[in-house]
Amino acid sequence: MDAFDNQTKHDTLIHDKPDSLTHDEKSPVLEISGLSTEYPTPRGTVHAVRGVDLVLGKGDILAIVGESGCGKSACLLSIMRLVPPPGRIVKGSVKFRGKELLALSEAEMRELRGKDMAMVFQDPMTTLNPAYRVGEQISESLRVHRLLPGFPGRLLRKERERERERVIDLLKQVGIPSPEHRHLEYPHQFSGGMQQRILIAIALACRPKVILADEPTTALDVTVQAQVLDLMREINEELGTAIVLVTHDLGVAAEFCYKAAVMYAGQIVESGGIEDVLSSPLHPYTRGLLKSIPKIGQRRELVPINGEVPDLTDLSEGCSFAPRCREAYSYCERTSPPLVHLKNGRKVRCHLYT
Repeated sequence: MDAFDNQTKHDTLIHDKPDSLTHDEKSPVLEISGLSTEYPTPRGTVHAVRGVDLVLGKGDILAIVGESGCGKSACLLSIMRLVPPPGRIVKGSVKFRGKELLALSEAEMRELRGKDMAMVFQDPMTTLNPAYRVGEQISESLRVHRLLPGFPGRLLRKERERERERVIDLLKQVGIPSPEHRHLEYPHQFSGGMQQRILIAIALACRPKVILADEPTTALDVTVQAQVLDLMREINEELGTAIVLVTHDLGVAAEFCYKAAVMYAGQIVESGGIEDVLSSPLHPYTRGLLKSIPKIGQRRELVPINGEVPDLTDLSEGCSFAPRCREAYSYCERTSPPLVHLKNGRKVRCHLYT
């Protein structure tokens, strides 16, 4: 799969979810409202996530796209309540199946992480523990959430065999060859693509309702990238698992996702169905992203977005994108635009639509 070629398909791809879910299944699995996260620093407070609103239903696949430094990874860490100190969630709501996660104790969150909501981190080499075999790292999640009996060193022979079978089954599910032998190997004995598959196996171990994937294909070649995305698609269709995918690649988003949310300076500036967002972008930033990507078969000059992502410690009172926007006027620099709700469930944060 060629990522740039995928981007050219966005005007013909139609990601219609099957409408066979019951009323309860159609209710949101994950509801995020007004989520804001800050990081105090000597230079000032970094406003990494600013009033993010997202809704994810069963079987949804949502892409969060934008440049580096826009707050995409910080948003996922905030949802999982894994913001590293001194960072903190200052306000907002994160509800999983109606349960307010920000009100849970740390022990209650540990019970939920991995079991109901799982995260696939961006870099497997810094996520996997080099001192433990991959099979042990997969089975750890099963033991923590008591999906296997006993504790390390106290399993009976029959129980150890059940654990081994479950680990091998998970490795088969993510396409690891010869799992009967390879579950005894260490992370450094696997390629980058295989390590990423192991992270997905760990995330799948407890059959979670939601998977948060932070650029899981960034460091992979296009062939392995396609295999990983196909695997996640199978998981989504088989288990009804909702997926939030953070990516820089609009081609991947067009091929894989049903919905898109464009993030800039910690805010969602545009959202809607993936086909609508990519074929008829509303926000100047979204249009700028699309114009800066080459298309197979078209010889045209690329038009980059001028300037850089703003310093999140020194945000202006107006629109954060105004200094880089070709369509901005004086009012944009003085007043922050509201989030405007349009037809077909589309939303845009821009004065052009107020």
